[in-house]
Amino acid sequence: MSSPQAPIWELPDREQPIEGLDSLGQPVPEYAAALGLVSASPGRRAAAAAIDIGVFLLLQVPFVVWSLPLFWRLLTDRITWYGFVNHPDFLIAVIVAGVTVLLTILLLVTQLVAQWRWGFTLGKLALGLRVVNVRTLEHAGFWRVAWRALVVWAPVVTVVGTIAVLASPLSAKGDRLRGWHDRAGHTWLVDARNGLNPFDRKRMRIARKTVSSSVALRSRDLPSLATGAGEEVSGGYRPGARSSAGVLGVARPHAPFGRVTIGLAGLEPAEPALVGSTPVDRTGDVAGPPGGTQDRRVEQHPTGKRAAGKRVAGKRAATAPANEPATFAPPQQPRTTEQPDDRCTLLLDDGQRLQLSGPVVVGRAPAPVGDARPLAIADPGSSISKTHVVLRPVVAGIEVIDQGSTNGTLLVRDGREQLLAAGVVALARSGDTIRIGDRSARVLSA
Repeated sequence: MSSPQAPIWELPDREQPIEGLDSLGQPVPEYAAALGLVSASPGRRAAAAAIDIGVFLLLQVPFVVWSLPLFWRLLTDRITWYGFVNHPDFLIAVIVAGVTVLLTILLLVTQLVAQWRWGFTLGKLALGLRVVNVRTLEHAGFWRVAWRALVVWAPVVTVVGTIAVLASPLSAKGDRLRGWHDRAGHTWLVDARNGLNPFDRKRMRIARKTVSSSVALRSRDLPSLATGAGEEVSGGYRPGARSSAGVLGVARPHAPFGRVTIGLAGLEPAEPALVGSTPVDRTGDVAGPPGGTQDRRVEQHPTGKRAAGKRVAGKRAATAPANEPATFAPPQQPRTTEQPDDRCTLLLDDGQRLQLSGPVVVGRAPAPVGDARPLAIADPGSSISKTHVVLRPVVAGIEVIDQGSTNGTLLVRDGREQLLAAGVVALARSGDTIRIGDRSARVLSA
């Protein structure tokens, strides 16, 4: 009897690693800059704060006009409670004060929730600014935003304290203009109008994949080959011994609509020589069926017997009898160009299978490209361009050629993603995944 398995809800949750952090867990400014995020300038920060303060003060105008005079007379003992309650303006003053307090609370809560969920207040929305978590570059969280606002507005009773907090980013140019309130809340104010909007999930995902792919594909440092005559460098580059096995390498990818001939022309094996006979004029030979062996006949011996079908080579050719008739070696099979595999299959993320028997151009409404026939793919999110990518089945797999799409084409192999440049040929093998916008297709056979 097998041991009982633990319930699935008891399995430990795996936290997603946070990109853009150093070994100490601190954010790396260069990573955010590579994504396209831009710090908000001091002028735009000041303008956004002025708009928020202006909206708050505008909301207090009815209270100042209709309620504050009567309440001020009560606070300065210029009127008693009896006179306050029986004052002709008492009802208006109380209603205006209550409505003002209610609208003020609603404004503050709305500002906090909007800054928590979408990173903006009214002023930041008007200036195109967003507040994000400085580590994750996503929404900061409610309590971080609340603590940030408290640090700004708690010293408002001194007036000077709030002004000092709002002006603190001027002294933090080396820390991406993060002020005291930003550091307290572990937040960062970015400019979504002049840079990447961190709350645009699609573009942020593409930017993260692009940066990760460029870092993963960065070539290693090669050793220096510069050495003096007779100089011995320990640990330096040493060329390996020569090999007589010829040149080994990988064929370069050809252009989208043309193939590069691999190898040198004119080096095919020569026609096999005849032993014990003179050369035969072959200009009158007739080619046999394609791919088959040509039926060749030789001149019969004067005695009427056919020539023996033996191949003579090496030393045996020197000792062969002079009267033995010559034989032909079997002719070489004609070389045929490798054809694409008609069984090449793509499995889309919605379970649909596509059989590729020739080149296709994929997109939402693709136009024909060369000999590639159009193949439209449904995309509710409109992440695929009209003419996105060309797929060309070959013997080794599928050639993937991005056509300058907006959201790009990714090739995933063994968990590693590579962003393809427009017009560059990449080879997708069996088991690889091709990401086209938000859609994906896996190569099943090639």
